[in-house]
Amino acid sequence: LSRMAEITNEMLIESKKAFLGRDMDAYNVVKQKEDHVNHLRDEIINYLSSMFFTETVTEHQARTISCLMHVVGDIEHIGDNCENIVDFAKEKMDGGFAFSDTAYAEIYQCFDHMTKMMNNSIEALSDGNKDLAELILKQEDELDAMESDFRVKHMHRLDNKECSPENTVLYMDVIHNIERMGDNCENIA
Repeated sequence: LSRMAEITNEMLIESKKAFLGRDMDAYNVVKQKEDHVNHLRDEIINYLSSMFFTETVTEHQARTISCLMHVVGDIEHIGDNCENIVDFAKEKMDGGFAFSDTAYAEIYQCFDHMTKMMNNSIEALSDGNKDLAELILKQEDELDAMESDFRVKHMHRLDNKECSPENTVLYMDVIHNIERMGDNCENIA
């Protein structure tokens, strides 16, 4: 699970490069890693599921195995959201869309916050660090507030003709996908 989470963390870094840096190599890396994450998901779920067929699984172990299966799903969903973001990056590049400096800064801030959450999630998962898990819950609330605040600010920029309406869907989709990754980190925590 930690290895799978590390790969999705790499996907997060590459999706940021693809979207903010217009990096098609990063796009390709995310697509390749997504296949790897999906394979790991299948293998881990199969392994965890096979544990239920042994007669020695206690009730506590069964609950733990069930929770780990949910964690597998959350890690895989983070990878899915990274893949969504690189698809948005490609759409942005193909369409020649450009954002205001303020919009780029907000997206960068969301990525930066999510990167911290992801690193904390990996450490909490690997070490069973409950204090770090509590921090992740607070970070997720901050990310929710950030998304809401940035949506309002974007609407003000639209009203003031500082941003193009054509960019609105991409902008909203990117920050929403980052926020959904935060939800997954919260679930892991």
